[in-house]
Amino acid sequence: MIDGFWTGSGADWKGSNGHNPLAGRVTFGDGNGASVEPGSGNAFPIIGGTTDIAALLKNGPVMLGGAPGQTPAHWLLATGLTDDGKGVIAVDPVSGRLVVMTYDQDTKSLGGVAGFYDAKTRGLTQLADAGGSMPAGSGGVEALKTFTPASFLAVSIR
Repeated sequence: MIDGFWTGSGADWKGSNGHNPLAGRVTFGDGNGASVEPGSGNAFPIIGGTTDIAALLKNGPVMLGGAPGQTPAHWLLATGLTDDGKGVIAVDPVSGRLVVMTYDQDTKSLGGVAGFYDAKTRGLTQLADAGGSMPAGSGGVEALKTFTPASFLAVSIR
């Protein structure tokens, strides 16, 4: 299905043939009613102490964008909180693995990637222990170590 959003030269939410099969079923916004079509540079900024990722996650997944100019450009799909609420679990589409980002519910502060989430132990595997499992050309573990969340899009699925 992802091929339907690739025009041959870039991604297009309208669909490669101008028809998006998800139109009307998936929307992107700020969690407070403002909606946008996903594209370059139109995500909402993460404002420390104000943007409540935990509250957004109660309504569905949240796309987290890295800092502007970050190379390679990187997005993570946040899907929930760790059992203790001190981490945000997200899918890294580059490695295909779940990562955990630090999170402080009191200050609503979202930090960087602390490690990979291990579903069996419900714990954390350090990034340094996963270096050989990253795809070539992905920026590897270093891309995750330097990921700085700067923007978001709350995802609503109908």
